Amino acid sequence: MSTRRSFNISLPSDLVEQKVAAGEYATESELITDGLRTLIERDAELDTWLREDVLPLARKVEDGSAETMTAEETWKRLRVHMDRRVTGAK
Repeated sequence: MSTRRSFNISLPSDLVEQKVAAGEYATESELITDGLRTLIERDAELDTWLREDVLPLARKVEDGSAETMTAEETWKRLRVHMDRRVTGAK
């Protein structure tokens, strides 16, 4: 178990009081602890996505092995796709 340390922080009271009053958390401390855990999990998920999905694709773009297109071509394809959805064409 990690050691506990007391911090003095200022927060908008309505943000904290609402959650505690609704019974979602027993104490303000529990709320803040859960919020920090959620941030840590989100950061870990972001790191994984960057490492496993973004970085390999960036490397392919750099070495020329990934299909790329200009912004103009991207918009053109998007317009065609949206037009087909509106008209029901495939």
